[in-house]
Amino acid sequence: MAIVAYFRIKDFNKKEENASAPLIYDVIEDNNNYYDEEKKVYFIFVIIRNYKDDVISNTKLDYSFEILNKENSPGIFKVVNTTTNEETEYKDSVTVNGELKANEKQDIRYKIYINSSNTDSTVNQRISYEIKYNFSRK
Repeated sequence: MAIVAYFRIKDFNKKEENASAPLIYDVIEDNNNYYDEEKKVYFIFVIIRNYKDDVISNTKLDYSFEILNKENSPGIFKVVNTTTNEETEYKDSVTVNGELKANEKQDIRYKIYINSSNTDSTVNQRISYEIKYNFSRK
């Protein structure tokens, strides 16, 4: 089975000012066509940070992200936190929750394996997915 996946690097960041404290975070999707030879599967990295341009959030943040299929795509996803080695099972939609510290730079790196639910090895498959993010004060 050949899986055709189209990747690009996305960089999301946010800095909001309000009366209590700035809400600062950064998300990098590193989609450089990584391939795990042993597992025979493509993967990407998602890096979540509590800083942008050396400005560090001074408030704790809760975050979540969900990776899911678009347009009836046959993708299944497995998420691994590369620091804690916590991992999910392969599913067609995966949600991850976490928190970021205040006043101290923090990077949380996730490896997301992208596979196909279609077991027909003769079919070239295009997997189309999206990742949705949510951040809030803790």
